[in-house]
Amino acid sequence: DVDNSNTYFRFSCIVSNSPLTSTPDDDASIVQLYNPEIPQVLSKWIVSNKYISSGYLFNRNVGEVSENSTQKFYLSFKKINLKSFFNFQLDKLVFGNFTASFGQGVVFESSDFFSPRRTGYQWTKRAEGIHSDISRSSQYVLRGLGLQLSNDFVRGSFFISKQPRDAIINNDKTDSTEASFSSLIVMQPRRPYGIYSDTTKIFNKLTDSVNEITWGANIRYTPITGYN
Repeated sequence: DVDNSNTYFRFSCIVSNSPLTSTPDDDASIVQLYNPEIPQVLSKWIVSNKYISSGYLFNRNVGEVSENSTQKFYLSFKKINLKSFFNFQLDKLVFGNFTASFGQGVVFESSDFFSPRRTGYQWTKRAEGIHSDISRSSQYVLRGLGLQLSNDFVRGSFFISKQPRDAIINNDKTDSTEASFSSLIVMQPRRPYGIYSDTTKIFNKLTDSVNEITWGANIRYTPITGYN
């Protein structure tokens, strides 16, 4: 059995210069996106005990400059009993990067990777509710404050986030801060002006071009185990 009273430190690092096997654009050349002199670097560390956890992630894709890399950090407080408050437990209080998923991902889920069904086998189990986040997702992520409380019948989750997003900016204003945008995008690697850096087609920088504010809440009532 693991002694939860102890504090644990975990660190992992992966360096790889394997070429990409797919690109975000069907017309793009995989060779153009591959630069063995700029390998992928994925490193993360976690410090945790029974009630407190903190972690950091750095991920730079192959051929991606460091300024466009993904960095995440969180500080989390967990499993704290609040018996004087209707027998509630503080499941999670997360400052920094966190994930949110409700209704088996149908109601809401923050992730770059779509998976319509997850069996729960090995690493495919969906993390329901609020959880700290040091995954490799770079776009549909949340950064701010996440809170989850629960007792035997009710679980309440609340969050607020402000995070930059990559997006295609329209050329409808001379000032990019006043321009509209077409859609949010996911790039790998992330390049400010796309694969070819063609400024005759892309008029404004794609990376971190908009800021998205997200806030929400979810209340789940469970009168009988298995019925929500």
